[in-house]
Amino acid sequence: MIWLKATPKFLAERIDGDSNRPLIASGETKKRLMELAEIRYPLYEECSDLILQRDELKKRNVVKRILQFLSEFTPSEDR
Repeated sequence: MIWLKATPKFLAERIDGDSNRPLIASGETKKRLMELAEIRYPLYEECSDLILQRDELKKRNVVKRILQFLSEFTPSEDR
């Protein structure tokens, strides 16, 4: 699993006002994303094979890192 991790602030700036996102439809996008991050991020971290801090990378660099990772990836036996 590859996780494109981003801060709630970064995500809020990208999706604020998006009516297709029911978990944040009530407003207070950043606050709600912070609440969800507290619950979800530890789980994502536990099961990710690669974590890329998305808000620190340009899209082109994200793709390069993913392709490099996939070219070297060997699944662990316990998954």
